Amino acid sequence: MQDHAKELLIELHYLPPNLNPIERLWKIMHEQVTYNKYYEKFSEFTEATVNFFNQIGGKKILLRNRITDNFQILHSPMFAS
Repeated sequence: MQDHAKELLIELHYLPPNLNPIERLWKIMHEQVTYNKYYEKFSEFTEATVNFFNQIGGKKILLRNRITDNFQILHSPMFAS
């Protein structure tokens, strides 16, 4: 994959999961769709997942609070220039 990306002049960046916004969205989806739930049929699981994304517009506050880059900046004399 990396070789193919280099051929296409695409630079791949590794982001730890906690810094990758899509991972935060997947976590919210899993909390609302899969946690403590059992689906008898795969079609029921698929429907619940599609419903989550269809109703995502009503979750703006939740998404804004959980999928933002809210980092704490530490000021340390050791790193002062």
